[in-house]
Amino acid sequence: MMYTQNDIFVFYEIINDIKPEKVLDVGMFLKSVGSVSRKIMDKKIDENIWMKGVDFMPEVQFPVFQQIYDEIITIQSFLKQSDNKEKYDLGVFLKNRKADIEGEKEKKILGKMSEICHYILINECEIDKWCKKKIESVITVKVEDDEYYISVLKR
Repeated sequence: MMYTQNDIFVFYEIINDIKPEKVLDVGMFLKSVGSVSRKIMDKKIDENIWMKGVDFMPEVQFPVFQQIYDEIITIQSFLKQSDNKEKYDLGVFLKNRKADIEGEKEKKILGKMSEICHYILINECEIDKWCKKKIESVITVKVEDDEYYISVLKR
């Protein structure tokens, strides 16, 4: 399994707890889990939350993703962007347990996210090594045997 029910639970719970106005979803989690809307089971993301997806699989496109995300860009475009004026309340980078996003690419993704996000939700990786802003705190969220980390970055 690429993602677990715990990943889905944490994705929705953190968004609904933080109540961000703008979310940067690196890897397009909802696309990756096969969602056709912002709702899964009894979990829902408010339509007023602006969501930008960074797509790792641009070759797979369905019109429904344009309804879920307000804007979609490729990972290449995201990494090349030099304008860091756009800010996000929450950045999400939940790595697929079978994904091959490691090393330099992961460092670049996390470094870029740290420049433009106030909170970053991650799993299975640490951000402090590549963070470009001061980390004020890290909150660990445990769901069964899985751990997730919310880094709170200085504004």
